[in-house]
Amino acid sequence: MQKDYKNGKLEEFLIKNLSNNNSFLSKIVLKVGSETEKDEILTSLENPANKLPNRLTLSRALGPIVIPLSTLIPGGIATLATMGGFAITDFLDGKVARKRGTSNRGGALLDAAVDKFFAVGLIIVAMPIAPILAINGLLEVKIASINSQNVKEKNNVQSTMIGKIKTALLSVAIGTAYLSITGLPVLGITPEILQTITLALGVSTSVFETINIIQYKQGNKLTNKVIHDNVAQNELEKQMVQEKSKNKVNTFTKEEELQQLKKLREELTEEPIIKEKSYTMKKRQ
Repeated sequence: MQKDYKNGKLEEFLIKNLSNNNSFLSKIVLKVGSETEKDEILTSLENPANKLPNRLTLSRALGPIVIPLSTLIPGGIATLATMGGFAITDFLDGKVARKRGTSNRGGALLDAAVDKFFAVGLIIVAMPIAPILAINGLLEVKIASINSQNVKEKNNVQSTMIGKIKTALLSVAIGTAYLSITGLPVLGITPEILQTITLALGVSTSVFETINIIQYKQGNKLTNKVIHDNVAQNELEKQMVQEKSKNKVNTFTKEEELQQLKKLREELTEEPIIKEKSYTMKKRQ
């Protein structure tokens, strides 16, 4: 038996604001994305069956507020628990959507947008104690910009293993940065060691982010080349069809001319033949 899902006030608020192109939220989405992306996210939010997976996704938007506040509790356990909780929501949202049979592109776009907000928001807060994360944040913004352009140009650039490794390294780097903020050893690891780990992870992440950007750009060039070749091929086929049609018309015209000439020749030769027959008949008489 299918359950009767209903949207709540959160969904109504988001739908109302995203539907209005003059709203602050809508302007932000259109600034970093496209009209197509916004419409697909709206479609996902408007489906009540997506309520639970979308809320699990949207809960991570609270990360840049909740995680920094958790560092005020000494020992780092609260910070670990908070980050673990958000990681679980990232795992569950897609799983719940697939189980309900409501997995869709709009939900995936919402998930990606919230993940970027989650990471960049945490990076901004942690930059004073981990400056390397500023570079990671800028590179993430660049990657998001390329992805948005891909959607606008309808390029289907798939995620790669490099991208997945980059995301994992960045997540751990952000985690160690916040654990070092507590100022106390966490699981026996001192804040100084945690900061060193954050630096190493941040540098490694920036390398993978750069490779990821190069891959996306190369993918765009390849896609654009394929599109250009397809357009050129279509144009060539169009010209060939036009030329064939033109030749067909010309051939038909020539046939008509030959038929007209044949008829004219018959008309010109018919009368002398009749006269000749008449003369012959008279002569025999």
